[in-house]
Amino acid sequence: MSPSVCTAAGDRVPGPRSLALLAPVNFPWKSAVNHIEEVESHPSFLLSLQLCRNGIVCGPSSGFNLQGLFQFIERRKKEGTLADLATHDGQIHCVTLCCDLPYQYIDEYFAKLGSDQFPAIKNSVSSPLFPNIW
Repeated sequence: MSPSVCTAAGDRVPGPRSLALLAPVNFPWKSAVNHIEEVESHPSFLLSLQLCRNGIVCGPSSGFNLQGLFQFIERRKKEGTLADLATHDGQIHCVTLCCDLPYQYIDEYFAKLGSDQFPAIKNSVSSPLFPNIW
């Protein structure tokens, strides 16, 4: 099973296209797609930020891919068909791509997520290497 991900209608994540923008594409992409999830920008940026804070430096398209996978899994759970994806040992193996970096979109993180995701940084320890910077 290979679900694909498109941006939600009227929303924007840098890079990926909405389903409407794929309509004029002549390449026969539909034959390679089993299922399409539409993903909004807020969870895309939030998951990217969470991945970065946990050591996987990646951009909003990477968070977008991961959110699409999460939505797909939730949909299969609700439909009662998640177990259909299990291998012979009962495991469900998932892969998502981290295909971009966050640096060029820094301003968009603040705009999409708001200041509550970016707490103030408070230095409480002076550094012997840089005693005058705090």
